[in-house]
Parts: sequence; structure tokens; C-alpha cells
Amino acid sequence: MYDNDPIVFSLVNGYKGSMTNTTNEYLKKLEMSKGAGRKKKIDDQRVYELAREGKTAQEVANELGVSKSAIDKNDGWRNRKNDEFVF
Repeated sequence: MYDNDPIVFSLVNGYKGSMTNTTNEYLKKLEMSKGAGRKKKIDDQRVYELAREGKTAQEVANELGVSKSAIDKNDGWRNRKNDEFVF
């Protein structure tokens, strides 16, 4: 519709380039942030194995030397009933 108007055409192409650049910057920052953050101190797989043995959260916490609330928040504990859980 506005292909014949060089001013509109240049403005549209300028915004497209800006949007592409912004999107690429966002994706780059998102990728960089995946390795950021605090490292896990509790092994999810070990918690999962102990939970599958039938131990309570308190027993698992005592064996690993951490708090019960730390076990409650652990992915291994939350997925203890999931037979197909992958680490």
C-alpha cells in the first residue's frame, strides 16, 4: 500500500530493523542468564532416590544434612511420584 512512498517505506524498514535488533539482544541476554544464579547444594537425583525408597522429607533432610524445607523445595522431592522424571 505504501510501497510507492519512499519516506513511509524507509520508516517501516527502520522500525523492522530496530525490532529485529531488540529481539536479538533479548534472546542473547536470555541465553546468558541460564547459567547465572546460585548453584544447587542438594543433589536432585539423590533426593529422588531416597524419596522413592519411601523415606520422609525429614529423614531425607537428616541424611543429607540440610533442612526439611530445603528438601520440600527440591525438584527430586517434588517429582518423587513421577516414574518418568529425568535429571
